Amino acid sequence: MRLHRPARRLARVVAAGGVVKMVTIARDGHQWWASFNVRIAVPAAARPTRRQQDAGMVGVDLGVAVIAATSEPVITANGNARGLPAHCQSAGWRGARDQVARLSGLVAQRRASSQHLLTKQLVTQFAHVALEDLRVKNMTRSARGTQDAPGRNVAAKAGLNRAILDVGFGEIRRQIEYKAERHGVQVTAVNPAYTSQTCHRCGHVDRKSRRTRSVFECTRCGHATHADIGAAHNIKHRALDTTTNQERGLTGRAGA
Repeated sequence: MRLHRPARRLARVVAAGGVVKMVTIARDGHQWWASFNVRIAVPAAARPTRRQQDAGMVGVDLGVAVIAATSEPVITANGNARGLPAHCQSAGWRGARDQVARLSGLVAQRRASSQHLLTKQLVTQFAHVALEDLRVKNMTRSARGTQDAPGRNVAAKAGLNRAILDVGFGEIRRQIEYKAERHGVQVTAVNPAYTSQTCHRCGHVDRKSRRTRSVFECTRCGHATHADIGAAHNIKHRALDTTTNQERGLTGRAGA
């Protein structure tokens, strides 16, 4: 192998008592990777900082065009470029195959980088993260149907399924949960029903309030906001209600 840069992180882990158990060599596109599996002692969970405690809870709405919108409000757009340059389609089969592998690897790296950056920001800036309890397997179920009862808009649903899997809702939640445990941050997953159709100001639920993918304008009170930001506020409100009810239950049992 050609060690193009010193493995400083691995050296620090080993110096701190880590034991290298195995190494996996893998190819991703046109690049090769060496992944070291190291056994280390799990550090004690940290406590939220004063800044995190002051920031309190944040609601996070995951999506496709917008990977994440928070109740702060902050929007993280989807930067994972799909599709190939035109010259890839006219090249020879082997050349096109190599181009696809290389670009797929770059997209995967960009996706992983975006996920880690987003999840680290959430667990280091807030003391409590609220998410939707999404059932990704159900969300990405095929609309093809059966021969006797064929589905509708099968191609469009297949495209949406690919987009959902490309963003990686399940992986984002997994990263938030394990990083939150390390930083002593609480995570609450709430019912996702109608979060994008509910006005977070007056509580009115109407699918017509969702004028476009990004525009929400309440049909009752007229409140207008970015649809994903509004959904993030609703997620936060539901998590606050859940946490309050749990605390009341604990207080009631303690009093009894």
